[in-house]
Amino acid sequence: MIRSEVGRAALATPGWPSETVGLRLFELAAEAAAHGPCMEVGGFGQRSALYLAEGCREASGYPLFCVDAYRELDSGGDGPSGPGAWTVDALAHGARGVGLEEHVVALVTDPPVVSRFWPDDNASLLLVHGGAAPEDLERDVRLWAHIVRRGGYLCVRLPAGPPEAADAALRAVEAALPPDRWETVDRVGELGILRRRRSLIGVGASGASGANGHGANGSGHGAANGGGRVSAIVRGAASGRRVALASSRHLGEAPAVAGRGWSLLGQDGGQSIDLGDRTLFVFSDTLLALSGDGIPGREPGDRYAFLANTAAIATGHDLRAALAGARYLTDEAGVPRELISPTEEEAAQRLRFWPLHGVLVDGRVYLYYLIIHSEDLRSTWGFENRGVGLAIVDPDTGACERVTRNGDPCLWPNTVDDLHLGVQVLRDGDLVYLYGSTRSGPGNDNQAVIGRVPVDRIADPDAYRFLAGSDWVVDPAEATPLGLCAPDYSVSFNPYVGAFTMIYVDGESKTLRMRTAGSPAGPFSPSATIGTVSHHDASELIYLAFEHPAFREEGGRVVHLTYSQPRFARNSLVRLRFR
Repeated sequence: MIRSEVGRAALATPGWPSETVGLRLFELAAEAAAHGPCMEVGGFGQRSALYLAEGCREASGYPLFCVDAYRELDSGGDGPSGPGAWTVDALAHGARGVGLEEHVVALVTDPPVVSRFWPDDNASLLLVHGGAAPEDLERDVRLWAHIVRRGGYLCVRLPAGPPEAADAALRAVEAALPPDRWETVDRVGELGILRRRRSLIGVGASGASGANGHGANGSGHGAANGGGRVSAIVRGAASGRRVALASSRHLGEAPAVAGRGWSLLGQDGGQSIDLGDRTLFVFSDTLLALSGDGIPGREPGDRYAFLANTAAIATGHDLRAALAGARYLTDEAGVPRELISPTEEEAAQRLRFWPLHGVLVDGRVYLYYLIIHSEDLRSTWGFENRGVGLAIVDPDTGACERVTRNGDPCLWPNTVDDLHLGVQVLRDGDLVYLYGSTRSGPGNDNQAVIGRVPVDRIADPDAYRFLAGSDWVVDPAEATPLGLCAPDYSVSFNPYVGAFTMIYVDGESKTLRMRTAGSPAGPFSPSATIGTVSHHDASELIYLAFEHPAFREEGGRVVHLTYSQPRFARNSLVRLRFR
């Protein structure tokens, strides 16, 4: 998050941009600067430099290079008139005033000289201000685009005035760049944001994406992979109208949170369960850093805690703010604890529990979870799925009771390949629907399945039935596949789309997929790719992408998702906006 003193200093500085655009520049630089230098061309307007430099500081990475031909500009642009209005010395002074002097390098020279000698494929973010005429911006984009590395951002300052003028300028920039190498990912006010693709794609008559024929919108981790290219139009099954994605915006990692004696290093999972006035978040593997000795239940010198699951209560309707202020369920020392803990016998067998999803019934959360056997503690993927259980959770106290069948908490053993049940749970009147998956499709693909249970018998495992053709049967292994999915996914009714939407991420291609249906049990439309997700270069897999319906905006036109990456990164946040 941008420091308050930098925000105040930027707003006190004349010139471009607005606070909304400035905060977007900060976000982009904070993502990008970990992977390569940032470059600003043609604007010693100090305000934009402050936002970008603060992002570089946040990333603890490369600095911002500011290039302009003028040491002093008497007047011009949005800046104030008078000698010394925009100067390199003022830029340096402003940076020092908020502790950014190590994150800004000013170059006073003819920009084309720098462009000629700056290495190709080097900058993770480039901001081009252009000139007074639209052709100046197009010229500068052609001159500088070669320095942006694959996966990096090209930001362009668009003309002020009517939106049509900014649209025309952005189209001119798009036309100046090869469409197989560049895509437009966002536009915020007078800022256009493009991204260099990580690999070439074919673009022909059917290759343009989005309703306007442009590359569609999305963004991501600076020089990390991904991009958010929209490539499908989905028909809302209930409404019959076509729904396309207008933009996909990566919002960075989930906020870093900490408490007395601990801080969160990373976690995965992160399903949200609507409690009405609150939201319960449940997470899978969670890594904490511990500070200080004498924490009850910890050995002296313990510096880390690895938990198989955690949970937190949040309020509000802004997802990032809710995650930042979430109150974790903790032990007597105030350190996050496991919501579902193994018995001594289970711990000896190296069993742990990963929460899936749940539903609130009569003040209690009925939470489904995977029973996992750790086979190789040295491997990221060294685990085996033993089956699915059900826990009853008091969201106020965190008290947890596990349901058993004949004394066995494994209610649905993994008799098929990688059975997941309860990855999403929906209540519809007197019935509760639970979605699941099995790895039974062609090429070992995951296939969605669905079960249901009367609300008043939700704690009775013998009352569950699973859809097999037109019948509801006892054995989930006999369930008829609903179509392709991921092992874990989201399903909810979206009023704007006018249908039940199934959203998931294809882990290997790193693409977001969406399917729609007119009823909870389908039939669902074919899977359509709606965008790509940003990821770290080392992430061989993306997984656990979940929508959070309680945080929708504009009646479902805007939805928010999180997804996970290996090696204990914090979850990533994505904002999707439908046309």
